[in-house]
Amino acid sequence: MKKYEGMFLVDQETANKKWDEVIGHIRGTLEKYKAVILDLEKWQDLKLAYPIKKRRKGTYIVGHFNLEPNALAEIRHDFQLSEVVLRHIIIVDTGERQILIEETPPEAATATAAKPVPALDEVPDLIEEVEDIVSEEEKAD
Repeated sequence: MKKYEGMFLVDQETANKKWDEVIGHIRGTLEKYKAVILDLEKWQDLKLAYPIKKRRKGTYIVGHFNLEPNALAEIRHDFQLSEVVLRHIIIVDTGERQILIEETPPEAATATAAKPVPALDEVPDLIEEVEDIVSEEEKAD
């Protein structure tokens, strides 16, 4: 068995009025294929970026479960046909949390920081240095 994480989007109005039925449907679909449910909880209510099946607001439910990998395709198929679940995604849960926005470590930030712009009177000296480097590289070839 592998550990999976699932995110299920359901209609917000349905979730608010029939919460037990919504959770029961998701739980029942998973258990139908012998999934061992570790947790299943409401994550967030959000306005959808675009209508999905004529719904404009949704409730996200996240869950973790253990499942035989060969049952995954059948579970996905059942959720695609579901009238309750609008969208879903199921991924292997590696236990690592992915960070979408990575912070640059302070030492890396200083190493890649922009160099100060040279004064105009320093430019001819820099050009001369670059020409020397280029001519040395040409000699090496």
